[in-house]
Order: sequence, then C-alpha cells, then structure tokens
Amino acid sequence: TYLRDFKLEHIHPSDIGDEVLVGFREWLLNPSSGKPLHPKTVGKALGVVRTSLEAVEDGQWVAEARRIAERVPFGVVGVRRSLQPTEVLSLDSLLQIMYSAEKEVLEIQARWDRGRQLIGEGRERLASPIRQLQNTMNDYADLAICLAEIDSIFPNIVPDLDSIAKENKRLANAIVHIHTQRKVSSFFQPTPRDLVPFVILLTICTVFNPDTVLTLEWSCINRNLDRAGTPAVEIVGVKGRASSDLVRLLDPASSVSQSPSLHRLLDCLNEICARIRPMVNKEHKDRVFI
Repeated sequence: TYLRDFKLEHIHPSDIGDEVLVGFREWLLNPSSGKPLHPKTVGKALGVVRTSLEAVEDGQWVAEARRIAERVPFGVVGVRRSLQPTEVLSLDSLLQIMYSAEKEVLEIQARWDRGRQLIGEGRERLASPIRQLQNTMNDYADLAICLAEIDSIFPNIVPDLDSIAKENKRLANAIVHIHTQRKVSSFFQPTPRDLVPFVILLTICTVFNPDTVLTLEWSCINRNLDRAGTPAVEIVGVKGRASSDLVRLLDPASSVSQSPSLHRLLDCLNEICARIRPMVNKEHKDRVFI
C-alpha cells in the first residue's frame, strides 16, 4: 500500500535507499487514513521487511537484499518502556467472541458437508452416458460437476487459475466466469481465516497461550484417554521456555462453546486440513493448524 500510495510500485531494488525506507516508517507511524498504528506494531512491520530480505540466500538479488536489509530502520526508541498492560476482556465480550467463533465453525462444517455431497453428485453426472458436452465453459456450469472435475484432477491443493487452465481451460473459465475461485476453493481447503474460530475456541478451551496453540501437533493430542473410567482428551502444549510441558485433560463430549463438543471441533478441523496435509513440509506435517 505504501509503494502504491507513493507511485513506487515499479521501483528498482537499486533505488531503494534511506529515503524510501525511512518514508515507509513515517508512513506507518502517520497513516493518511485510519487509526495510527502502535509504535510496537510499526517496529514489527519493519522487522518483517528486514528479516524477509535477510532470508534471500541465492539468486541475482542477494547483494541488493542484504544492502536494503541493513538500511531498514528500527521502530521508535523506548517503545518497550512505554507499553501499557494488556486490557482484559470483559466476560460479555469473551462470550460474544465464543458464540461468533462457534457460529463460524458450524458454517464451515456445513459447507464442508455440502461440498462432499456435491462432489459425489458431480462424479455420477460426469459418468452419465446422457451428459451433453458443449466444449465450452458451460460443460462445468453445474457446480457439482465443476467440483468433481477439480477433485479428479487435483487430489491435494487446488492451485491457481493458470495451473488449472493448463489442465483444462474450459474448467478454468467456468471457475472465473460462473463460480469464482474463492467459492470453489472453499469446498477443498481452508483459508487462514477459516482456521481463526478453531484457534480461538481451542485457546479458550485449553487456556494455552497463542504460540502454544498455533504450534500444536496431532501427536500431542490423545483423544482416547481413560481417566478413572471416564473418557478424556489429553492435550499437551509444548512450551519452549517452560521447565515442563503444559497438560490439559478435557471432557470430549462437553461443549467448547454452546453447541460443538471438543470431539466435533477436532473432527472438523482434522477433516478440512486432511486434503492438503500430504503437501506440507515434513517438519510441519503433523501441525493441527495448516
């Protein structure tokens, strides 16, 4: 947005100097619209630019990336000493967040179930001997047929439109002009935004800090624990700086909010991520949130 606002979208790396970088910091501190960012947030944003550039290790831009990274300014001096304590949510606000998160989880589950149903129907229609082909995008105007064809061609991650077009141009055109890619992809894989309500409910349920929840792995969750004759779910949170891991024993049948049980929440989360899990890097393959 900064580059666009100052007509710098096509700037060459060699032209990125102190004027551009300091200008970015000032733009963050004094946005032309909206609420000013906290100085700590500004420091984090600058840090993202710096560390991203430092991560460039090969190719023709290594030297330029390192040069720019060294010149990225830091945030406001003394901001850590002026930080205010985190405001605690009121009970009413917390309940509203929980109910909103629960509503989204139920909507995602319903969308997922509908997607599985549509794919099944689409497979039957694709195999039908009476199906009339027009050799145009209208061959995939039926959402069920469109989803079934995507499921057949791309068993894991649904790629970008260019990749889809290389496999089937009529299918890609139907996605763009009839269904939209956002709608189609929503039946196959979660967006980061889709995972937010699951993160919120699991955080409230376990009382883990955000970093511990976001790095949870399925191997840390035992859903078949027997606790003195009563079923329980054991969730172990790995906390790097703590002397020992955090352990929670939870009732699998109890509601996380008003309606979904812990078992249902975990089932849904596992199901919506299952398709893309085989494509994840080995070190993150077991992550609950991918």
